[in-house]
Amino acid sequence: PNDASSMNVPVSLNLFQRLLRQWEQVHTYNAAQAMQLRGSMDVSRATAAWHETLIATGLGRARTGWRSFEFETPGLPWRDRPIAEVAADRPLNEFLAQQLNRRFDDPEEPPFRPFLLHGDGSYHLGIIYEHWIADSVSSRMLMREWFLRLHAPAEARTKPFHQPEQGYWHLFGPNHSNWTWLEGLLQAARLYLQYRKTRKIESAYL
Repeated sequence: PNDASSMNVPVSLNLFQRLLRQWEQVHTYNAAQAMQLRGSMDVSRATAAWHETLIATGLGRARTGWRSFEFETPGLPWRDRPIAEVAADRPLNEFLAQQLNRRFDDPEEPPFRPFLLHGDGSYHLGIIYEHWIADSVSSRMLMREWFLRLHAPAEARTKPFHQPEQGYWHLFGPNHSNWTWLEGLLQAARLYLQYRKTRKIESAYL
């Protein structure tokens, strides 16, 4: 069995997540990923594969605090909800535009809204998600797991996703370039003197 309980550990919100959550107080900030596949798909089969994906990856409802968040263990009543089924005559761009501006205001649902859009000889599977919860790379990893459970279940992931715990500081901090604090201060001073010579362009609003 999957050790989904390992997901029930609070993880600190990084700088970008905090900024996105502040922005959401002004306007909804969702994101979307979709893939087009040949053939047709039954909504009940797609729904079952989606629920299996959430359980295997350990992604349930997200509970947020002031500076941290955590995923609840999947297996709650929302599993009975079918994914959204979109008619073939509705353009994908129209559906996405509407969903990207639809706020996640149900505290009982996960921060992902999967959908199936039928087409002529093909179909789209996709997810609308709260952008603060994942970047595009992470969401594509989730989409891949959904695809595998539909078409290559033997290759699907069997362990929950690992939540990052150190944010982005290791990418931009002193350990990334192996410079000391003194070298960092000297570099900052050099940049300050360099940009002081930059010509400013005044702009006026009409």
